[in-house]
Amino acid sequence: MIFELIISLIVFLGLFVGLFISRNTREELVPGIIYFTNARKFLFSFIIGFVMYDYGHLWLGLTFFVLLSVVSYFSKQDFSKWMYLLLSLAAFMAISLNLLVVPILIFLYGFFEAAMFLSNQKKEKLFCTDSLNLFKKKFLFLLILIVLILAKYFYFYFY
Repeated sequence: MIFELIISLIVFLGLFVGLFISRNTREELVPGIIYFTNARKFLFSFIIGFVMYDYGHLWLGLTFFVLLSVVSYFSKQDFSKWMYLLLSLAAFMAISLNLLVVPILIFLYGFFEAAMFLSNQKKEKLFCTDSLNLFKKKFLFLLILIVLILAKYFYFYFY
């Protein structure tokens, strides 16, 4: 259980590492916003497809990957809040199977999410203020992941 909690915290730290990198390369955010948006959508589709593949549903995983890639590429709406909540379920499913590929991909997804968060801000703030605002927006990811891990642990402990 401790291993699973540590992995979930490391995955969540991807946001703050991405925020640190984005703050140090702020001049690259404006020209790279299109690439960050498309990379974030592609990585989300890839993670969902990979989780389906890990559970033995190869064709379903490929179908989800293709459909999510096409829909997210042509969609103009921002689904980042829902994407990160779905990624908490994907991380839980991968951690339950002791797979590290999906948590690593979600860690990388946090880089793009933090870059998008920082590029949407109008004025420059302190790193602590940015970190706190980012934590307020994305803490549900960590909360859902920890609750699922604890629920799994207590379910197997008592039954």
